[in-house]
Amino acid sequence: SSGINAEWPLRPGLMMAVLLSLNLILMYRLSSITSTCKSQLDFLNSMPVGEDGSTEWKRILLQQQQLHVQEVKRWKETLSWINKLVGEVHMSLEKLENTPITDVKGEL
Repeated sequence: SSGINAEWPLRPGLMMAVLLSLNLILMYRLSSITSTCKSQLDFLNSMPVGEDGSTEWKRILLQQQQLHVQEVKRWKETLSWINKLVGEVHMSLEKLENTPITDVKGEL
């Protein structure tokens, strides 16, 4: 029972150290998220307002739409290529499955 009592003061200290470390990590993450949001908000606030602003937004949206179309096209090509590879693997496995097993001498 003396071993349990000797460990008792260490456990709360260890738990406090772990909690303090986790708290510091969470504070760091929160501050990085906050700074990211502030920089995005600064960017949005720097955008022009009015007629010039609406044309600028249209230009940005069209640019984003073009990037999206290119990205979808690239993903379709990638998926098509993967589908082709899966088909080739399937055929190879079928050939392997249908190949007769021979021993070292080449006999059945």
